[in-house]
Amino acid sequence: MGKVRVAATPWLNHSWHVPLYVSAAGLGTSLIDVGDEVLEIEFDFIADMLIVRTGRSGRREINSSHSRSAHSTASCLLRSMN
Repeated sequence: MGKVRVAATPWLNHSWHVPLYVSAAGLGTSLIDVGDEVLEIEFDFIADMLIVRTGRSGRREINSSHSRSAHSTASCLLRSMN
């Protein structure tokens, strides 16, 4: 999640542009500009999911119980946005 933010956001001192924010269910980002799309990513620790919300495509949920498959699914999702 942090690497997506680092790649898509202009650099600020000491990585101040890549914080994770506490949400009701876990940790998440604020809006990230990705080309002509915006997205936010949240780790939902209650539902054990990675949730990606976009401006156009809506909401995608990725089961995070198996981190390797969750990583590859999230990577495919992000590549499809470009």
